[in-house]
This record gives sequence, structure tokens and C-alpha cells, in this order.
Amino acid sequence: MPTWDEVEAEQDEDEKEKMTERIEKFLKYHIQDNSLYIGQGKIAEADYETSAYEINGADNTISYCRLTVEGDDSHLTVKDAAGNKRNVLKNGGLYNLMAREYQYNTADVASASEIYTTSYAVVHQIDGPLMWEKDAETGNME
Repeated sequence: MPTWDEVEAEQDEDEKEKMTERIEKFLKYHIQDNSLYIGQGKIAEADYETSAYEINGADNTISYCRLTVEGDDSHLTVKDAAGNKRNVLKNGGLYNLMAREYQYNTADVASASEIYTTSYAVVHQIDGPLMWEKDAETGNME
């Protein structure tokens, strides 16, 4: 029979694991497929998948969480699953920041002879957190 300390340690580990999963999902929910830029013209309201997902227990499939985005030459607005509308902030120049990732044909970049694959991304600062849970309070992770 486990001791009280062992039971408590196991519960602590379970809590740590759950919190780690929530933090990872929170971060992944802020990474959206398809790069959208302020200044690219009219962006009709549409849903976009994020890197966050949920596993459907019944058939063991994955559903990616979505965001709704719309914009034009002067703004971008992102609506999350909780119904919060977040705006890209243009002050400070923290929007339309382009990034590129390279993957090489070897683990050691110095010995790589070719680029295996690349991808582009754009980074924007928004005016609040995005929440994937419909019943989440605005700006509150708990």
C-alpha cells in the first residue's frame, strides 16, 4: 500500500502534467495556419486551423482548434472560440514580422548539403490572449 507521501507525489505529478498540457495547448492555439498580413488587401472573415488540437475519444481522430480572422489594409481581427475579438496592435512595429524556418538533410547544420524543407511565418502582437474554451472568462486561464 502506498504511503501518503507517495500518493501526494503522484497527484502532484498528475497536476503538473495537466498544467503542462494546458500551457502547451494555449501556446499552440496562438499559432495559426496560413500567413495573413496587414496591408495584403481585404481578408474576408474565415476560419483557420491552429496548431492546438483535441483528440476525439470515440474514433481516436484529431480535430484542430480554429480561429476566425478578418481584416484589410489597416487591421487584422482574430476571434477565438470563447468569442473574444483580439486586434493586431500596430504601435511599436510588432506586426507583419516575417520569419522563415529551414530544415536540412542532416541534424548538424554545418555538415548539411541541402535544404530538406522550409516554411514561412508571420508574427503579430495582439491585444489579449486567445482562449480555445467557449466557457472561458476573458483573459483568465483558469
